[in-house]
Amino acid sequence: NKIENEIKKFDSEINQIHQWLKQQENSFQLLIVNQPTLALKLDKLEQIKILIRNLETYVDLKQELKQLENKVSIISLIQNYNQSIEKRQQLLSNVQDALIQASEAVEYHEHFETISERFHQWMTDAENRLEKHTSTNEMKSDYVIEEHYRSVE
Repeated sequence: NKIENEIKKFDSEINQIHQWLKQQENSFQLLIVNQPTLALKLDKLEQIKILIRNLETYVDLKQELKQLENKVSIISLIQNYNQSIEKRQQLLSNVQDALIQASEAVEYHEHFETISERFHQWMTDAENRLEKHTSTNEMKSDYVIEEHYRSVE
């Protein structure tokens, strides 16, 4: 809203300058007419000098307009927008890389857990077989020893 008011103010000032210039131009058109007497020629000379001074001391709005332009410059808006788009793209790229890494980490972890479960099952099966084999052999071994003692008796 403040910027809109500034723009309206400058627009009004510029319109006033245009109107003033039209008046000065009309005055100049009246001054270029030939004057028949010396007094009128001297007056014309003075009026031309005044017109020159007036035209040389115009209101310079360049600096103020430049400041306003810096406030509302579409170029800076576009640059800011492009920077945000670049940051968004970079962030998106980084997040996509992180997604790939996280997916691989989950996949490897699941694979490791599967292998680990299989290994533990294999160990359990091996222990059970060993225990079964050992107890069967012990029984056979005990039976053989007992038979041996009986035969010796």
